[in-house]
Amino acid sequence: VSAKDQPGNLTLKTRKAAQGPQTSDRSEFRVQLEAKEKKALADRKKAEATLTALPPDYENPFPEDADDVDAPGPPSEASSDEDDDSDEEEALLRELEKIKKERMQEEQAKQAEEEKKRQAEQQERMLRANPLLMADGAVKRRWDDEVVFRNQAKNQPKAKRQFVNDPVRSEFHKKFLSKYIR
Repeated sequence: VSAKDQPGNLTLKTRKAAQGPQTSDRSEFRVQLEAKEKKALADRKKAEATLTALPPDYENPFPEDADDVDAPGPPSEASSDEDDDSDEEEALLRELEKIKKERMQEEQAKQAEEEKKRQAEQQERMLRANPLLMADGAVKRRWDDEVVFRNQAKNQPKAKRQFVNDPVRSEFHKKFLSKYIR
């Protein structure tokens, strides 16, 4: 049995005690993570508040447009606005799906129509391709049908070959002599 046929690497390497994490307590990690998330959320809210808040000495240059801006209302109105927005989004998504379905149906109908046209054209080509089925057209003629010197070898009689046992009197020997000696 070859060493290559024998199984190898039957056990996986395991971590040793020094290779593990320093603290394996998950609750400590969770507490640290939650604290970092709260701090980041507070920082984000603080940054948003400073961006949206107006300075106390701010004077509106266009007071006639002041009533156009929506004033923040009670939280119930904000949630109803969000509900309205989500309802509108759902309605728009349904409308989008409906339009996509209609376009797919139109595309499929167009493809089916093109396939029918292609098959009809192919059938027409097949019918026209057979010269026996064509009543109006004649069979195509070859380019050399009207050549003057055509098929002249057919008219000459062929010499009958005879077997001669004598190499000096054979047809090959006679041609050879006439070609190279005479």
